[in-house]
Amino acid sequence: MVNNESGVSIRVTVLVALVVGLLAYVGLRLVVDSGHELPQTSWLGVALLVLMAAVMLAAGWEIRRYLGGDSERMPTPQRARRTVVAAQASALGGAVVTGYYAALAVILVPNADVSSVLDGLYRALALCGAAILLAVVGHVVQAWCRIPHDHDDDPKGGGGSRRSTADEEPGPA
Repeated sequence: MVNNESGVSIRVTVLVALVVGLLAYVGLRLVVDSGHELPQTSWLGVALLVLMAAVMLAAGWEIRRYLGGDSERMPTPQRARRTVVAAQASALGGAVVTGYYAALAVILVPNADVSSVLDGLYRALALCGAAILLAVVGHVVQAWCRIPHDHDDDPKGGGGSRRSTADEEPGPA
């Protein structure tokens, strides 16, 4: 499912969102048809998803700056690895949450003329949007962490592509 070269693909993310959305729709429809209430949503969930996306962007920014040559401070390999894994988890986690809240919104649409249902629909749509944001940020940060082929196993320090030619060892004459 995850290729080590390219990471989590957008196609996989969309597929996860669609499968979870379908399963959640069936499950939520069974809940409604059996006479139970739908799970409640909260604006706090929106804030948490947006905060997670912001933290993910901040974590990836250091790696991006180094690989782009804007920073001389090399991040530790462990931090870079954790960042790319967190980015992939954000992409897939955002897809799962997107699917669930999209299904919830679809269930709520037929009764949107009731003000309490309309409020729940707005929250479900906001949560769905925040989850999409998290998935997109996961893909962006994953791309930021991709090492260009000219950087593979480069022990000569200096971040990114702005390296002095004086740092390079002379080749054979």
